[in-house]
Amino acid sequence: MDGVSQTIDFQIKTIFQALGNADQYLRINGDFSDYKNNLDIPGLDPSMDNASIENMRRLKQFGDQLASNYHDKLQKFVDDNL
Repeated sequence: MDGVSQTIDFQIKTIFQALGNADQYLRINGDFSDYKNNLDIPGLDPSMDNASIENMRRLKQFGDQLASNYHDKLQKFVDDNL
């Protein structure tokens, strides 16, 4: 999946650049085991087929923490593109 993700990222960047809107694309990645950035959520199962309520709660927690980690970058992106 990582190779597909990187390919899509490259393609989208290329499209935005070709349209003259390179600054309107932002990708943020997080590693499920990144304990230094508080992304190592206990019990989180990154398997795509685990849609249990508890795992969805953990995935949301992961996303909330990722957004918190990148708050300044996200805010700048929003401010620059309003």
